Amino acid sequence: SILTRIHLAQKAAITDQAVAAKKEAEQARNLALHAKQELEKANDKLQEMDQIKTNFFQNVTHELRTPLTLIMGPLQGMLSKEIHADQFMEQGRIMFRNTGRLLRLVNQLLDLAKISAHQMQLEARPVDVKKMLDITTDSFSSLAERKEIHLKLESDLPALSTYLDPEKIEKVLFNLLSNAFKFTPSGGVVNISLALTEEAQDGKE
Repeated sequence: SILTRIHLAQKAAITDQAVAAKKEAEQARNLALHAKQELEKANDKLQEMDQIKTNFFQNVTHELRTPLTLIMGPLQGMLSKEIHADQFMEQGRIMFRNTGRLLRLVNQLLDLAKISAHQMQLEARPVDVKKMLDITTDSFSSLAERKEIHLKLESDLPALSTYLDPEKIEKVLFNLLSNAFKFTPSGGVVNISLALTEEAQDGKE
């Protein structure tokens, strides 16, 4: 009958509306879920960037603190007259070397733009590693005396020339020695050893 057909048409229309509403609700849920996931990703990225910045500033602080400490040691000795007049020149040289290291560190910070642009390169050249170790060890001598730590450099080599980037190797050496003094108790020993491996002696390296 006509009434039956009208009733069925109305029922079909209601069903279609319900299906459409359900589909729209599902799409809205999917959009909300996607938005939530994107927000979580963005939050994770921000936290990662914050951690990177924190690590960067910690590293910068550590890098700057070491030469400053090595400058303060001789300076305190001079001001307290614990250093004899004949030692002033040597202590002055130590402070001068470490002020130079501070300047190089500041210049490295200014070079961060080059690092970001992937333009930073190794600048290797012939370097006497034994002489570099002598100078680095000497820079820590006043700190060793102040902390009553015995600092030794052991090597039978009068010289050892090789190609390397001196500024980057110096940075590694200062970090190693700084950590060594940090974790060595008073009365302890910090020993630096330089020797050729058997392969290097045989000319294989």
